[in-house]
Amino acid sequence: MKLFRVDYMDDCDMETYLTVGTSIEEVEQREESRLEEQCSCFMNAYVFEVDKVDRHKIIVK
Repeated sequence: MKLFRVDYMDDCDMETYLTVGTSIEEVEQREESRLEEQCSCFMNAYVFEVDKVDRHKIIVK
């Protein structure tokens, strides 16, 4: 498992949250379909892998 940051735009409001998954593609598919159902005016989502925070390596077990 890896840690990912999801940035998405809903009606011109930019929001961010963290989630876990196995690959960027898997997280993009899962989260875009979830956000399309949840948001009132979903525009787009961007997924980034988070592997370091303040130069400290992130390990997800």
